[in-house]
Amino acid sequence: MFAPDIVPINTPIGGLREYAASDPGGWTTEVRVGESPREVPPSWPMPPHMVDVFASGKYSDAKIQLSSANESDPFPTTILDVHRVVVSQSPVVGAILERESMPQTTVHIIAGESFSAPRGFELALQHLYGLELLGLGNVYNFAHQILGVEVVDGYTPDKLKKTAMDLALAYGATGAFLNQPDVVDAAFKLVVGLFDWSNLETALQFGLFPEEFLLAWIPLKNIAKEDTNSSSSSSSNNKDSKGKRKKRRSIRGKRAHKKTVVIDNLNTELVEKYAPRVASATIDFLVQNLPSNFFFDRAALANDLHDRIPVHLRSMYSLSNMNPLLATLQFGDFPIPTPECTHASAIFLALPFAHLREATEKMRNSGILTKDIIKAILQEREERRLTALEKHAEYTYNKGDDIDSMVNELGYHEFAVHLEGFEVSSGVGVTQYEYSLNREWQGLWPEGDGF
Repeated sequence: MFAPDIVPINTPIGGLREYAASDPGGWTTEVRVGESPREVPPSWPMPPHMVDVFASGKYSDAKIQLSSANESDPFPTTILDVHRVVVSQSPVVGAILERESMPQTTVHIIAGESFSAPRGFELALQHLYGLELLGLGNVYNFAHQILGVEVVDGYTPDKLKKTAMDLALAYGATGAFLNQPDVVDAAFKLVVGLFDWSNLETALQFGLFPEEFLLAWIPLKNIAKEDTNSSSSSSSNNKDSKGKRKKRRSIRGKRAHKKTVVIDNLNTELVEKYAPRVASATIDFLVQNLPSNFFFDRAALANDLHDRIPVHLRSMYSLSNMNPLLATLQFGDFPIPTPECTHASAIFLALPFAHLREATEKMRNSGILTKDIIKAILQEREERRLTALEKHAEYTYNKGDDIDSMVNELGYHEFAVHLEGFEVSSGVGVTQYEYSLNREWQGLWPEGDGF
């Protein structure tokens, strides 16, 4: 197909008037075919017309469908009308469209279990249409659109902060899938900038379990095969709506395990590079912002971060909960934990051992790790571990389930080694105390001989 060397683009008054104040009659530029459009400053957004076309779906010739692999709490499936010539800027989408070349084809994308903000997917996709990058200057506006919660006098409600974090993580995960390095970089700079006690667990969930945020493509042939199998197997139960819902959830879960790996994207980099950085930065925030009067909350529970105790092995926690008589004992006046103390305590209790050790080492280096803090943390973690192992013995006996890696971690007893040193400075002797976190294998059976 013939293409001229120079394509004139004329924008009338109104569209880009604010960017051409020196030419009130309009704005004209030239883009040479085959050259990178560097004549237009990268900070300038594309004409609003492009973003409007995406929003309206006008002239679209393909669809992208995003669904969730989360069987218990999936977000509603999102279907977007897109334009091949635009979205094929993503090498990933371009490769998929080459394989699925049918007119008005639908590209099926499935999101991991912890991916909870489909709006982040839309924003990353719209960046291909010229929408500006997500950042601190606009993330709360988009979060506000999702929740309808306003930012008043500089105060940002916790729910809005949590939604902004979900949005940033979804944006970054989508950028990785679409192979948009600028989106990925912007997303995870934003994640660190959004750190707050109200959303720290969410950020750490990504840092420790990034695979649960990844996107993957499901080829049409897989969809057709699953739908055929579903219709044939459920024909005898077409009046059982509850059974149908369960079947649909089962199919969605199976699709999550049949994802086609797209090689030309940044998912591996997301897992191996960005996630560890986010995890480390999150722990830094935890340590650096730990309240000076930190009081460990034994009853704290993580809401948005996977606890090291699997769900099916959890029970009522804390020593006072395990033995109600302890709740009546008074050992003096203890402060009521602040929300910050409760958030921090929940994270200390949920962290895998390696990251708990990282946190305690950073606390030790900062001079804030005390005997009382580490004793309380380890005592409560041990109480929960033993309680979980008791339930595990019953569960495996009754259910006969295989032991997964999370359960296997509960076979380790954690303890602290107390190191005491004496240092003379300016003729004055000072005793210094340090604590090192360790663990040893004791087995998965309480009072047993291991496993």
